[in-house]
Formats: sequence, structure tokens, C-alpha cells
Amino acid sequence: MMKNEKRNRLRKSVAVVLTVAPLVWIFSQVSITQLQETMQNIAWWVFAVIIISSSLAFLLQALMLAFLLRAFDSGLEFRRIIDIHFRSVYYSMVLPTSAAQDIVRTFLISRQTHYSISWGAAWICRLIGLVILLLLSLYGFYAISSSSSVFSSIVPVFILAVFLVGIGVVLSFSKSLTTPARLVMQKWIPAKFFDTILNVRDGIYKFRHKKGAVLISALIALCLYSLVVITPSMILKGITGRYYFFECLAFIPLIEVITMVAPLTPNGVGIREGLNALMLGYIGLTEEQIGLYVTFLIFSAFLKIIGGIPVLYRYIRKKQQKLQQITG
Repeated sequence: MMKNEKRNRLRKSVAVVLTVAPLVWIFSQVSITQLQETMQNIAWWVFAVIIISSSLAFLLQALMLAFLLRAFDSGLEFRRIIDIHFRSVYYSMVLPTSAAQDIVRTFLISRQTHYSISWGAAWICRLIGLVILLLLSLYGFYAISSSSSVFSSIVPVFILAVFLVGIGVVLSFSKSLTTPARLVMQKWIPAKFFDTILNVRDGIYKFRHKKGAVLISALIALCLYSLVVITPSMILKGITGRYYFFECLAFIPLIEVITMVAPLTPNGVGIREGLNALMLGYIGLTEEQIGLYVTFLIFSAFLKIIGGIPVLYRYIRKKQQKLQQITG
């Protein structure tokens, strides 16, 4: 018991450090005087771009999951799935890891449909996202490789990484090929968690026969992650007057992959900002421009409060129903 408490404290301490330290490092280098001058050159339509793109991203995430779920349960309404997704977006703001959104959303959906289907759909969304992000980043590094010998040497590594991930995705749909790994894992993983893994595995296998739904979700994911690249490019245009599109195409998907596979802080806050700052420093932005860009990133993270609209609506509705019961 004491060991678990110490482990939890250590994990929370690491999360706090990884969240706060990059932000302190970024903003400690900003000159207030130069920041004021830089702010005068900002195109203020950037705020509209962030709000619209964030809202659209939430909707695309929900639709991506909805097509997978409705392939097995057509009774699940799009409206219901979107409502659950927006609520999970809101709750993920205060939960300790960037995987919290998937966990909360899948838990809520599992109360509406079969447990293995909800978890299988969640993992397929992750796998599709991982493949698309790596492909986008690969193309971005290929596009900028002509300007740097370092990046030209990275391209073959990316091709290998995409190939290995692709093999992993294909293997995940085969019971015969994953059985040896399952037998090894069974010896080391507690029975309670292993049962959950088996449920996820069974859910993934069921999608082998739903290729149309997987393809539609992949196309939606391509739109979603293209938006993830275009939005930072638009923000940079508003701050610097240049899009830096191919630089964003190379680095932004890679940063998203890192925060996806290493869910150490709430919504990846801190880690994402630190990695973005390194990217922007490489392409030649000033500390003040980097500080403004990171501020916009933090603003976009707080837009997850939009997901609180369904939560607030349900709260008000319950209060009204109780009041009607009392007065009626």
C-alpha cells in the first residue's frame, strides 16, 4: 500500500515537473518590451482560426469514432456519441494524462454498447491516428530534406518506422499471430488488467469484417490531422507573416505522436509546448514569437471547456426536473 502511494506521488511529481518546467523555460526567455512590440504585429484573426479549428477537430474526432461504433450498433445515434465525446473532452482537462479523454469517452460509451466494441474502436482510432501522423511527418521531412543533410538522413528512419507500425497494425487484426504475445503477457500481467486487454483484443478483431467503417474513419482522421498541421501554420502566419507549412508538416505530427505514446501530463501540456518551442527555435523565431505561439497553444487547450456545454446542459436539466418534482 505504501509502495503504491509513493509510486503515485512520484508519478504526480513527474507530471507537475513536465508540465511546469517547459513553460517556465519558454517564458523566462521572453523580454516584456520586445513582446509588446511583437504583439502589435499579430493578425488577430488567429483567435477565430483557433476557435473554429478546435471546434471542428472535436467534431471530427467524434465522427471518426461514431462510424466505427455504428458499424456494430446502428442504434447508437450520432448525436449521442457526439454528446459523450464532448463531455470526455471537458473531463480530460483535469485528469492526469493525455490518454484521459480516450479512457473517459470509452467508459461512457461502454455503458451504451458492448464493452469490447467500445474499447476496440478507441484503439483503432489510436492506431489510425498513429499511422496517419507518421505518414504526414514523413512527407514533411521529405519536403524539407533538400535544405538539410540531417533531415535527409531522417527520412529512411521514418520510412522504417512507418513500415514497422504498419506491420503492427496488420498483426493486431490476427488472432493466430498475436496469440504467442498473449501467452507471454499472461504470465506477467495481473488477471484483472489482462481481462481488459483480452476484451480490447476481441473488439479489434471484430473490425476485420468492417473494412468500410474503418476506411471512412481513416478518411476522417486524415482530415482531422491535416487540420492539426494547418492550424499551427495559420497561427505562425498570424505571428510572423510566414506559414512555415512544410516545417509544421514535418514536426507537428511527430510532436503529436510523442504526446500520444507518452501520456504523462494532462492533455500533453508542457511536453507539447516544450517540443513546439524547440521546433520554432530551429526555424528561427524569436523568443517573443515563440512565447506568443505557446500562449495560443495554451488558449487552444483551454477551449476544451467547450465540451462542458453538454455537462452544463445535463446539470441544468436535472435541476429543473427536481424542481418540477418538488413543485408538482
